[in-house]
Amino acid sequence: MFMNQITPGETHKNPRHYYLDWLRVLAFSLLIVSNSARVFADDMWWIQNSETFIGIDHILNFLGQWRMPLLFLVSGATIAIVMKRKSIIKFIEDRFIRIVIPLIAGMLLIIPPQIYFIERFRGSTQSYYDFYLGILEFKWFPKGNLHWLHLWFLAFIFVYTLILLPILQLLKSESTQQILNNLTKAISHPIMLFVSILIFQIPFYILNSIKPGSNVASMAYYFPFFIFGALFLTSSLVSKSIMINRKAAFFLGCLFTGLLFCFFWYKGSDGQNLFSLGLPEVISHKIELFAVSLNQWFWLIAITGFSQQYLNIGHKALTYANTAVYPFYILNQTVIVILGYYVIRMDTSVAVKFILILSGTFILISLLYEMVLKRSFVSKLIFGIKTNIEFTIPIPQSSKLFKRLSLLIVNASRKPSDFK
Repeated sequence: MFMNQITPGETHKNPRHYYLDWLRVLAFSLLIVSNSARVFADDMWWIQNSETFIGIDHILNFLGQWRMPLLFLVSGATIAIVMKRKSIIKFIEDRFIRIVIPLIAGMLLIIPPQIYFIERFRGSTQSYYDFYLGILEFKWFPKGNLHWLHLWFLAFIFVYTLILLPILQLLKSESTQQILNNLTKAISHPIMLFVSILIFQIPFYILNSIKPGSNVASMAYYFPFFIFGALFLTSSLVSKSIMINRKAAFFLGCLFTGLLFCFFWYKGSDGQNLFSLGLPEVISHKIELFAVSLNQWFWLIAITGFSQQYLNIGHKALTYANTAVYPFYILNQTVIVILGYYVIRMDTSVAVKFILILSGTFILISLLYEMVLKRSFVSKLIFGIKTNIEFTIPIPQSSKLFKRLSLLIVNASRKPSDFK
């Protein structure tokens, strides 16, 4: 089943990885579709239609296996590519502008309307003015009105990037680069490629057993995908191994999805699975955890492998979508919650409501993007849209904090013994 036809000496001349851009656009688009569908799932979301459709839960459960891991995988690879073209100070400036500013602005401007309509759905009659004043209490939702909700992705990416900076600086030395080369060769072997996720996620397994569901455990959960994308995905050896073994990964993904559905996911009217393992719940949960890790990894390998083969091409539509996808991500959940709040009160079928929410979300955000967001420097800054406009007061060159941070990273890379 597995194939390994790679010669260690093979190299490529820094190809443009268009498939990463396509995957980024497709993954964020799928996020909007999934969020629109969650309004009608049995699993309670922020708002919920009175009539649900059980089939949606199974579809969302399948997509949830790899949708966010795919975004972190692609983000890691993209960030690593950008870092190779910029100085540390310029890169930190770029990440601050593209991630931290949209996160803070989103928490103050985009997330509050979403929380307000969530509270209205739950029965609140408070005015928006009074609600917004509650944000100044700086209490985390649901105890207060402040939160990042779906923008948690930006917070995670920024933390991961800060962790990645010294790692990439350390890899500039010959000794550490040789270690990475050896790891790359090992991971490019089909067997290691398929089981490596179990090794990468050992910190998550440990933290999740100590503090299940915590932010720390979640960060440990997604970090392996990010670091794999940053260090290995664009390697000629690993990327070619992924493409060669994409069909095997697809087969294994289908197999494990079926097994998970039969033994863990499907619940009949009596609340029982199709088949029972007959094991204690603790052991059964561990088996499910490992099976889910393998399953999502198989799908990621299959998706990236087929994308390399069929989507590694540039297009004007890709250039446009790749610029617009960031504001679409920032706005999507707030628009869906507000639009859904009114649509679910309509006397019509689930299918019609879903179409109205999904199409309405894309249309409203498209109009906002075309007519407002890409028209001014301020809106571009808030929504992380690339701009050629330079700050009159350079950031972070004018900031001693950022200078000290960059110097610390550089010095750390020159003195690896400091980490012992």
